[in-house]
Amino acid sequence: MTYVDVVLTGVINFGLFGAVMLVRYAIHEEGPDAFLIHGDGRGLLLFAEGCLLAAAVTAFRCALLVRWGKASVYLNPQAWPGTLGMAGALVFGFSGVALFEEGLFRGYLLQVVARRYPLHVSVAGTSLLFGLLHFASYSWSRVVWLGILNASALGAILSGFVLKTHSLMLALGYHLSWNVVQALLWDSRRLGDQPWVRLEVQGGLLAGDPASPETGLATTLAILLTLAFLLVRFGAAGASRGANGRGRDSKDAIPSLGK
Repeated sequence: MTYVDVVLTGVINFGLFGAVMLVRYAIHEEGPDAFLIHGDGRGLLLFAEGCLLAAAVTAFRCALLVRWGKASVYLNPQAWPGTLGMAGALVFGFSGVALFEEGLFRGYLLQVVARRYPLHVSVAGTSLLFGLLHFASYSWSRVVWLGILNASALGAILSGFVLKTHSLMLALGYHLSWNVVQALLWDSRRLGDQPWVRLEVQGGLLAGDPASPETGLATTLAILLTLAFLLVRFGAAGASRGANGRGRDSKDAIPSLGK
């Protein structure tokens, strides 16, 4: 993976999100606002909250791995200029990834599926699809199933953020920050540069494959920590009140169902 690969990944995913917008408009006559993406003050605060939360749980994962003796941390303070360039490329590339995946699964499919099925079925189904989408990323791991389960569980939690906030912004910030911070710590060598801080992971069930850390139990614990944040921050009731039935309650729990 090179900087060109990262930037190209962003361009491709921005294009894919554009295609999703065109399809949505052609089928449902819904514009960009239906994706629950907004740049007002509240949206920016939710986005920042998601970024900080993902950075915190990633730091928690790192601390667990170091504490368990499954990883070592290496510092290179002189490398900060290169780290800034690396971070810039990653932010662009993963902005496209986060926008496409969150826009497709939480900003579109979740709303469409909830028109026909109970909310808990809609969340579970779209989250499982989200997990299966990542199969190729985990396919070389011996515990690929754990990676898919982790991604599916995280997809359900991100759906909870959308339902609780009536916005995609917190989920979008979380997704972006998770990918960027993880790539800086785990994948920096694949970019050919040494960042100012790097995590050297041994691998295994606790840490996951070094190339796909979502296949580790440390990631499972980080996802549970995110779930705890969701429950404490927003509570278990409220926007998800339609989870046990169809019709009006289920639709009211979705911020935008379009025409």
